[in-house]
Amino acid sequence: MRTLQIEAYAKINLGLRVLSKRPDGYHEIDTVLQSIDLCDLITLAPQQDGEISLTMMPDLDIPAEQNLALQAAQLLRKQVGLPMGVHVHIDKRIPVSAGLGGGSSDAAAVLAGLNELFALGLSVHELMALGAELGSDVPFFLLGGRCRARGRGERLEKLPDALIEQEIYVLLVPPFALSTHEVYRTFDQLHPPQMLNSPYPNDLEVAALALRPNLKIYREFLKQQGVSFGMSGSGPTYFAVLTDELQARALAERAKQELPADTQALVCRPTRVGYALALRGT
Repeated sequence: MRTLQIEAYAKINLGLRVLSKRPDGYHEIDTVLQSIDLCDLITLAPQQDGEISLTMMPDLDIPAEQNLALQAAQLLRKQVGLPMGVHVHIDKRIPVSAGLGGGSSDAAAVLAGLNELFALGLSVHELMALGAELGSDVPFFLLGGRCRARGRGERLEKLPDALIEQEIYVLLVPPFALSTHEVYRTFDQLHPPQMLNSPYPNDLEVAALALRPNLKIYREFLKQQGVSFGMSGSGPTYFAVLTDELQARALAERAKQELPADTQALVCRPTRVGYALALRGT
């Protein structure tokens, strides 16, 4: 039986506004999402025993049942049925709890991958509807590219991407994580919430800084470089937007030298899709 490997791409938020808190507990947002070529590698292998299982490398010591990728496979089996079981293996490369959407991307990739592997015939819109049950960002990764996201993030509008190939991103990933739930909770406690002056303003940045004041080091570093920058999602990752690869790589090298130890400085490019499929064998 054939197996399938999927590149599940990360995302950055090119600006994020938090408009209001909804009755369902979520927040009404308005953001621009861009998929990038930093990715997790996911392998789907059919299993005759009918079981759905998951492994991850490195092992992040997260209970499997809390993993969105496993939940995606279970949801698909519940909704449309799968002809057999499947083993999901994730080679984790996207930093966790970094505002880059890695868990949501994995879930979207599993939905799309199983649809291909078992020839289920679901449309993109049907997959997106299932993805919305798993998380607000999941539908975006089934489209990818550049999208405006509203509602709680599930209402998507494709944006022109004719110029995105000119952009290069430098991601600065601090050696600590931030909980999206904690960032939003802190945001709700700020009276009134403030927006910091950034080329790509993000309403959640002030809450992230309140939880992790040492994030100011990353913000000040990018301000001093004179580049367009912002914070992605609920943080803690900051990004810079450039158009010259040599300048981007030089910025990444300076970041490694000047920022705290274990900071990741990653040079990435935009993608026009949220995932990529590759059949691997039989």
